[in-house]
Order: sequence, then structure tokens, then C-alpha cells
Amino acid sequence: MKWSDGICSYDSVAPTEAFFVPVNVFQLNKKFGYDVPLEQVLAVSTRMTVEELKQFTDRKGTESNRYLLFVFPNQRRNSVFWQGKNTDRWTMLRVWDGKFWSGKSSGRSIPDNEAYIFFRDEEQKNCYVMICEEHRESFVTTQISFGRFPDAKEFFESAINTSDSVVNFPYSLKREFCTHSIDFVKGYLTEAELLRSIGDTHISDGTIVFLSKTDTGYKVNFMYSYRNNILAGPFGDNSITKYEGFSMPQEAMRWQLAKMAASAANLTDDACLLTARPESPDSDWLTIELTVSEDNGPGILCSPSVSASKRDGGAPYYSFKLQKDGREIELPPPRRSPRTPTASEEKKPVSANSQADDKSSIGIYLQKVDEFDCEYGFVSCGAGVLKLILHSLKRPWTARIQASYQSRHMFFGESPAEPPKVYQSNFVNLIVK
Repeated sequence: MKWSDGICSYDSVAPTEAFFVPVNVFQLNKKFGYDVPLEQVLAVSTRMTVEELKQFTDRKGTESNRYLLFVFPNQRRNSVFWQGKNTDRWTMLRVWDGKFWSGKSSGRSIPDNEAYIFFRDEEQKNCYVMICEEHRESFVTTQISFGRFPDAKEFFESAINTSDSVVNFPYSLKREFCTHSIDFVKGYLTEAELLRSIGDTHISDGTIVFLSKTDTGYKVNFMYSYRNNILAGPFGDNSITKYEGFSMPQEAMRWQLAKMAASAANLTDDACLLTARPESPDSDWLTIELTVSEDNGPGILCSPSVSASKRDGGAPYYSFKLQKDGREIELPPPRRSPRTPTASEEKKPVSANSQADDKSSIGIYLQKVDEFDCEYGFVSCGAGVLKLILHSLKRPWTARIQASYQSRHMFFGESPAEPPKVYQSNFVNLIVK
């Protein structure tokens, strides 16, 4: 039997036994704390019969004026979900961690729904999940479900495959952003569509937003903050601590997502990978994403700074070659690491020979290539990932593009062990109808 907490789909794990717990159980401790030992809780509890347990697991809705304690086999990465009715009171899931009946430490909670993701060492054979009502009043349980939470690779691959659009916000959401500087991992939305779907939702630094398309637009399914390790779903927030099996380095998060998105699109796993898409079927803007890899991790896109003033470095290790109508040109990358400029900088041209976009402020530098009827700019997306934003000035417009990447760089003070390797990406066809 399958169930979902709005984030993942789980194979249901049935409880091995369950208990009715007195509502004053935490008063057994003189300080009224949640550190009452498990043995003491079980000693004052009443074991449910098979018929009583079935009443709480058949999803028909059963009322209880006592706390409920369910025992599930430990899956190491565990997810439990309660749904019921509690007349505007709060019902909380608490799990025995060996010393304390712990609940969710932070984030939103949703009345009548409680989703809790927690981790336990494999030495612990069982998980003891208690359903508590803060005012010790009766409540109705319509669903109590338990399952194994996936590891990071499983989670993100499934999340990307099942979402219509995935957006990365390396910095907190600024309402002044524009469509062409948004870092889409998958799919595309206009600026207005994205703002409408997000609404008043707070998005902190380092957040990935997963969206699905509906009849009326897009909606946010859930979000994951890789800076704070918070998974925000439709039934509340969960702190995903960096336990083994769900830890991805923050600096490599965007690179990992790019690799997973490429895998989902059946693209080869190359050291220098290039993908492209139009921003919408009738758009004259194209997004070309470069993903570089080295030693099973993100490659280094620009030379690092080694001086105290930090004024050196930034020399690119990548390049783009654009071919059109039998001609070929190299698109010069910036001498410094690309970034999204501030509002005061966004109309400043790249060089004396380049021109900024006069029609709108798009938040990135654009350099014009007259002979190819296009203009382009760069957006940095994190370690190992770079986007080339290309705007065709005429329609129809066709071309193709290839990237190259130089790995095994020599840094200051290092002796050359072997010459650098240069990788060529696949050619990608660019079409604007």
C-alpha cells in the first residue's frame, strides 16, 4: 500500500504493536518534561488489541481521549504522517530518541496534519511514535502512515522527474529579479508566473523550489533549503540534519542537480556537458547550461584568487564556440567570474565594444555580436555550473554551439605533474522560429 506526505511516495510500513497512553504521562516527571523513559511510558500504557489497532489504520477516522503510541520497524531514514481532526488544537508527533520524546524542532506545522522526518541509527530496531494533543483533549485519527525516507540521490531524482519546473535560488528571493536571470534547473516560468506561484512564501538563501503545473498556473509542491537543511512540504517543515545517506555538500548542490537533470533527459555523463532550451515556445531567448566535472565533483570554472587583495584570478577555464551559416566565432567570457549584477549595475555594458539591452533591464550583462544577429551574457549558478543567456535579434534564427573546458589546472606554487586536459562538449542546436 502506498501513501504520500506531499513530497515523496512511500511503501507503507505497518506498526508491529500500539498502545493507549494516559494524557498525564509527561507529568510522571516532576519537572513535567519530555524525558520520561520509554520503559516508564510502556508501564503505564495499555496495549491495543488487533481490532483496536485496525481502527486507527483503516483510515475511517477513530476518536481517542488518550495519547496513541505506535511501534514501527526502524527504516533508519524514517517518515511518519498523521492526519485527523482536532478542533483547532495542535496535535504533535513525538518520537523516542533514547533520551527524549522529541518533536520537530523548527518550522511550520499545519493543523490536522503532521509530517515528521527523522533519522535513527540502525542499532535501534524499533521506532516509538506518540501522537500527543497539547491540551489533552480528544482527537480523531484518520491516517497514521510510516515509511522509509529516500536517500539524497533517490529523493532529488524523484523530485526532478515528478516536478514540471525546478528553480534554484542561491540567494534570498528579491522581487526585482527578472526572468532571464532566474536559475531554472528544469522547465520554465515567466517572472509573473513564478511570483504568482510563490506568493508570500519566504525563500531564504540556498533554496530549491519544486513546482507543478495546474489548470490555473503553477503551484509550489515543496522546497528544500540546502543552506539550512530544511525541507518545507505541504504539511509543514522538517529539519533534515546531515545524517549519512542524506548529505550533499552545499557547494556541490547545484552541480548535483544539473547532473541528475541531465540523467533524467538521457544525456551522457561527460566532463563537459552542454544543454539548451528556449525559455518558451515563442521566445527569442535561449538558455545554454554548461556543467563541468572533475574528479567526481564540480569542475573549477575560473582561476581562484591567490593574493591578499583578491584582485587577481577570475580567468575562465571555459569557452564557447558559436557556428552559424558556415561561420564560426568564439564568444569571449568575462575576465572575472560571472555574477548577477546589482540594480545600479545592470545597464552597464561588458566592454566598450558591447551594448547593454536598451529595451528592458534584465539583470545580466549583454554583449552584442552583430555578425551573428545575437547578444549574450553569463549567469553563474554555483560550483561547476554556468549559464549562457543568448538572445536572437532576428527571426527565424538557427545556429549551433559547443563548449570546451580545461581541467587539471596548475595553481600558485604547484609544479606541473602533467599537461592540462581539454574537454569538448557535445554540439547543441539552437533554433528560434
